[in-house]
Order: sequence, then C-alpha cells, then structure tokens
Amino acid sequence: MKEFDVDFFSQLDTLVEENPPQFLQNFDNYDNQTIQPTAKMRLKYYKAKALVMMRELDKAEVLVIDLLGKAVSKNDYFLLAQCNLLLSKCYNKQETRFRVKTCLDNAEEYAIASDDLELIAEVFSHIGVYYAHEGNEKIALEFYLKAVALTKNSKPSISKANILARIGSFYNHNYQYDKVIEYLNQALEISQKAGIVFLQLRFINNIATTYTMMKNYAQATVLLYKGIEICKLHSFPRQMLQLLFNLGVQNNFLNQYQKAIDLYDQCDKLAKEHNLDDPPFLLDLYNNVALCHWQLGHSEETIHYMNLAEEIVEKSNNLAEIHELRVNKTNILMSLGQLSEAKEILESAIKFYKTHKDYKALLIAQRNLAQLYEKQNEYQKSISVYRKIDEIYNDYIDQILNEKAKSHTQQIRELTEKYNQINVNYNSLAKSYQDQLTSGFVGQSDAHKKVLNSALLAAQHPNANVLIMGESGTGKEVIANIIHQNSIRRNSPFVSIHLPSVSADLLESVLFGHTKGAFPGASSKTKGYILQATKGTLFLDEITELSLEFQAKLQLILDSKKVTPVGGSEENPFDSRIISSSDRDIYELMQLNEFQADLFHRLNAIEIYIPPLRSRPEDIEMLIYYFINKYALESNRNKPQVDHSFIEKLVKYPFPGNVGELKSIIEKVYNLSDSNVWDESILESVCN
Repeated sequence: MKEFDVDFFSQLDTLVEENPPQFLQNFDNYDNQTIQPTAKMRLKYYKAKALVMMRELDKAEVLVIDLLGKAVSKNDYFLLAQCNLLLSKCYNKQETRFRVKTCLDNAEEYAIASDDLELIAEVFSHIGVYYAHEGNEKIALEFYLKAVALTKNSKPSISKANILARIGSFYNHNYQYDKVIEYLNQALEISQKAGIVFLQLRFINNIATTYTMMKNYAQATVLLYKGIEICKLHSFPRQMLQLLFNLGVQNNFLNQYQKAIDLYDQCDKLAKEHNLDDPPFLLDLYNNVALCHWQLGHSEETIHYMNLAEEIVEKSNNLAEIHELRVNKTNILMSLGQLSEAKEILESAIKFYKTHKDYKALLIAQRNLAQLYEKQNEYQKSISVYRKIDEIYNDYIDQILNEKAKSHTQQIRELTEKYNQINVNYNSLAKSYQDQLTSGFVGQSDAHKKVLNSALLAAQHPNANVLIMGESGTGKEVIANIIHQNSIRRNSPFVSIHLPSVSADLLESVLFGHTKGAFPGASSKTKGYILQATKGTLFLDEITELSLEFQAKLQLILDSKKVTPVGGSEENPFDSRIISSSDRDIYELMQLNEFQADLFHRLNAIEIYIPPLRSRPEDIEMLIYYFINKYALESNRNKPQVDHSFIEKLVKYPFPGNVGELKSIIEKVYNLSDSNVWDESILESVCN
C-alpha cells in the first residue's frame, strides 16, 4: 500500500493553489492508487479545496460534509479545521451566511486542539476576514495580528504568505493603500524565499492592482511587465492571463478602450489555447470587454459579452451577482429601444434589493427605471421614481452612518433597545427556540448544556455514527432527534426502532426487509428500516440487546453500506447516519465478550453520555414547568399555581426513572387532580 509523504501533499497544495482545474483533471490518477485511508481523505480535501476555488460550491459542500464525518471519527484535527474553513466558504452566500460563524468556531476549536501554530494562524486569519465582512474591524484586526504573531518564526510557506495577503485585502477595503503595499510586499518576499513562483506572480499582480487604484500607472506597468517576463520564463499561462487582464484594466482607467479590448482579446485567446475554463476570471473578462464596447458605442458587441457573462453567473445561483449584471445590461437595452425587457429586469432587481436592503444597488436600479420612464415619455412616473430615490438616499446615508460611526453612543443605544426587546419577547420566543433547537431536552445545568452542545456538534457531522448512553428515561431518543433535526439530513426520515420489542426471529426482516414469499406470511416485498432511513437517520434503541450473531451481521452491513433483504440476493446500497443507544455499561459488556468491539468502534464515532436526573437536580424545576405547559396545552386546561413545596419535594426525590418518571408524575397529577394549586400534599395523595 503506497504512502505519501509530507512533501508530496505540499506539492499537491501548491498545485491546487496554482491551477485548481488541472488538479481536478488529474485527481483520479491520485485517487485510484492503493493508498492509506488517511492519505485518501487528504486527497479528497484537496479536491474540495479546488472545487471551492472554482466556485463549484454545491459539489464542494457534499464532499466536505462527507470528509467531516470521517475525520471526526479519526480525530484528524487538521482535516476537521480545514474542512470547516472550506464549509464556511461554501456557506458564504446570501441564504446560508448565518452558518459561517459556526463553521469558523468549529475550525478554531479543532485548530487549537491540534497544537499546530500555522493551522491556528490560518484559522485566525479567516475569522478576521469574517469580522471584517461583518463591519467589526477592531476584532478583525485583532485576529489578523494574532495570526501574524503565531507565524512570526515559522518557515516561509503558502499559508504564511496568504495570511499576510488577507491582511492586505483588509486594508484595501479601507482604502489604506500604503498598508496594502506593505503587507503584499511582505507576502511577496515570503513567496520568493519559499521559491513558490505562482505566488510571486499573484502578489506582483495584486501590488500592481493597488498601484493602479492609487493612479500610479507607471509603477503598476513596470510590475506587470516584470510578471509577464517571469511567466514566459516559467510557462505560467494562468498567471499570464491575470497580468494581461490587469494591463487591460489599466487602459480602462486611462480611457484607452480599444487598447484594453485588444489586451482582453489576448486573454480570451490564451484561455482557449490552454483550456483555462475559470468561471470567475471569464466573468470579469466579459464584463470588462462589455464595458469597453459600451464606452465606444458598440451596442451589439456589448450585449453579446454581457450575455456571455450572464450565462456564467446563472450557473453560480448567486442572485446578487445576477441582478447586478442584468441591471447593468438595462443601459444597453434602453439605448437599443428594448424598453419592455429592461423594465422587467429593473422591477425584479428593485424587489430583490429592497428585500435585502442593498441601498447602493437599489439606487442604481431606481435611477435606471426613472430614465426608462423618461424614454417612454411617462414623465409623471419618472418624477415619482426620482422622489423614491430621494428617500432611498436618506436610508442609505443612515445605514452608512450606523456602520461607520466613530462614537459608541449609537451602538450602545441600539444594543440597549435590542436588549429591552429581547426581555419583552422572551416568554414567546423561549418556547419557539426550545422546540426548534432542543425538541424537549430541557434544563439549565452544566451537564445539560454539555449534552446539548455535544448533540449540536454531532449534527454538524451528518455521516458520523453516534452512540448515546445513559440510564432509562434520561432522553436518549430526544437527543437522537435533536441531532437529526439540526443536521442537513433533517428533511429525510428519522426511523426509530426499539430493538428489545422486536422478537429475534423477526429482527432481520424488520431491519433488512424481505422479498415476497421469503417466509410464511411474507405476502409482499417489504423495505426494511435501514432502507427506509436512507438519506436520513436510523435510531437503534438499546443496541446492547442484540445477540452476538446479529451484531456480526450488523457490523458487515455498516462496513459495506449495503443491505440484502431476507429471501433476496440483490445488495441495496443505503446512506443513513446510525444513532444507537444503550442504558447498560457497554464497556463492561465488551470485557465480558457480550458486545463486539468492532461493532462498538463503528457505532461510536461520536459518543454522548446523558447523566441521570438525580445528578443534575437544578434541571428539575424547569422540567416541571415544561411538562405542566405541555399537558395544559394538550388538555386545554389552565395552568395551576405551583407551590414551592411541590417543587422542593420533587427536587429531593432521586428519580430512578429519570425524566420519563418526572413526566409521568406531572401527567398523573393533571389527570387525577382538579386543584388549581399544586403543593406537596397533591403529590402525596396522587402518587402514593
């Protein structure tokens, strides 16, 4: 079995950064070799990284989630951290951005656990990018500087250079171009020391871009031609594209549009010669060519290149980019007299921008709409739109002031208002939050929080099998449901089976399914629970009740991910997460040879232990009120007044049946008592 060393993976990382399409093209050559499972996982990580760089985010997300499930079972902190970073990039879209922070928090936790300073620094720099995007520049800078400090004494590497480049990008967004040049020059120096030519070219290009933004065209030109000479010497067509493109952008700024078009045409020709199908680059290229043709009054050419750009954007499903491109296109459509199509585009974009409060884009769309009405001689409508523009300007100014205010007074006032609103709405929100997030797992103790956090962490790894242990009545199935409902498998079935309730002679049929006529009474083909749960979650309650013989069968099925129905010969693949539970000491059972160790290791990629209720008495009062509210709602009765003696009596009780017993007590009191006041005496009369 072939083993790959650190240098090999370093070379792969370089290839992915330098030319992701080429890596993807050659991936099967690496993957088809007989290699260690850990090396195969590392290869798939680089494939996911290449997909992210190519903006094929849906494909990358599927691969990353699969990798996370495998990595968590092996405690591979490098993969766990890096895959969470990739997942944060997959989620960095309008509709899923709320998940980014969770991924970054996970990445930080795993990186710190790895004790790898460079990995920690890389994660910190990505967290800095997140906070910069959120407008919290102070915290962003803190993370950036921590990252630099951690790598201060490390050897030159891609990661170290990219960290400095991210800080340069941070200053670029704040128009602090001197700082941008400073950090990019440091990144360039590191890439030169490491001998990484493609990185040198990237940073030369970025520094030249910064000089262009500073209108220092002479310095930018010198750098770009220096980069072009390096490209010719080492044969880097992809980097040559970027440098030629940047020269074209310079000519845009200098209003030399035909010269820019000639350079862009060189880019297009070079891309086709080398099969460099890079959607982000082609999108920028076609947009810039369209802009030049528009400036020269070439309407048909402009529409042609805008249509090419639109085809690329539509594949990415990025609605913001799609609307931006189409709004730009309306200028050309109006000049060609295609007003109906332009109006339809603008109305759709305006609706989108209002929903997302993108005032800057909304102003452009509204302005175009006002001009369209003018062309149609509908002056009253045009005036009405211009009035709306005035209102949008005011909203936009307010937004900018709120984001950029130097004083903390406004921030404190907003935070206070939010805090007061939270207090006002707490009671109504609490139940909703609890139902959605915890689905009945109620409590406030540290032990409760630990179990819940473990469940939510398990939910982030939808392919990792989970073993939940705890006494009867502690809520093992509730936790299994929480894991399922908070994972990406939530829209597929949650199939639960209480194994002791199924007789041994029927268990194989129930789990695996059977064919018609497989045994007396099998009148039709039946799909077993394992196949019913595919794409979702299979909960095997009380797994330790299985016989050793059946444990061996289950282990083979989990290994192969295929199941054969009773009486059949066809193997059916399945894809489900297995969550199992036990109220017995499974470690003791393994020592007694009553439970197979191999099966145990396949079931407990993640292990969760739920402590008994008697060890967390601080949860009892909250549980009492939870069940009172539940039964009051179900029976349509008023909630009783609960005396302190009622609570005190239950808090002191040891609850051998745990939460299940407490639930039964509250239900019994509701059914057997009509009193509006519940005290200690009610418990004595009803439960004795």
